[in-house]
Amino acid sequence: MKLYLKLILIFLIASMLQQIFPKISFLGGLKVPFFTSIMLYSCFRLDDKKAWICSIIAAFIYDSLEPGPYGPTLLSYPLITFLILKYRRNLFHNGLITQVICGSLSGVITTLLAAFIYFIADIRPLNYLFLKIFGSLLLGAITFPICSKILSEFIPSQERGG
Repeated sequence: MKLYLKLILIFLIASMLQQIFPKISFLGGLKVPFFTSIMLYSCFRLDDKKAWICSIIAAFIYDSLEPGPYGPTLLSYPLITFLILKYRRNLFHNGLITQVICGSLSGVITTLLAAFIYFIADIRPLNYLFLKIFGSLLLGAITFPICSKILSEFIPSQERGG
């Protein structure tokens, strides 16, 4: 129960940071991916059941905070969770290179799935798509190692990497 309270507190802080931080205009109007980084950290550190719960809850919260329809992170977070849970035994989750690669790939997956949904539903214009893909790659590569370092003090590891 204590772990769930810590996760709720961390996601509340992340939601405040997600709303307070301005969009980065030279990267296509992206925001810093705090939610994605916390979800990635929980996928690496928690057992399978708790990682799935954290992923689904984070997707609902993130989609409710962002303008537009529900769906982009409801598809991308479970996909990212599936990939990490499948391969995390072969990954060294404390390694900086692993964190940079996983953070950048998760940012790209989230951006591409959101662009796909917006394209199919014709809801939002897809301005600066390649800039947003590059920006999400860069922001994910920077944010996940920093969040991982900060969160390692609060959430102990329940699973070990390779």
